[in-house]
Amino acid sequence: MAWLGVRWKIPLTNLALSLGYSWIESAVMAGVKLVPFGQQAAQRLIISLGDRYAQGVAQALACPDASLGSATPLAAIASAQHETQYSRLFRS
Repeated sequence: MAWLGVRWKIPLTNLALSLGYSWIESAVMAGVKLVPFGQQAAQRLIISLGDRYAQGVAQALACPDASLGSATPLAAIASAQHETQYSRLFRS
């Protein structure tokens, strides 16, 4: 995605927003398959999460580089647990 942004000269904000929207939409639509709520509820959730994500992107881009970092321990734990789950939503 970063390569495409550079190659096609996509502004960083637009690139970050499109990546976030893609992730949010995928996660919500996977959720629709797990829990009984309809397409309209899913669209409302996508809009709500998208608005929050956009605010977070604006805050993140306003931070100086020295204050940025990366740590996702819960994502790593969830990924490790996914390997041994009894049932998965999408099977390879």
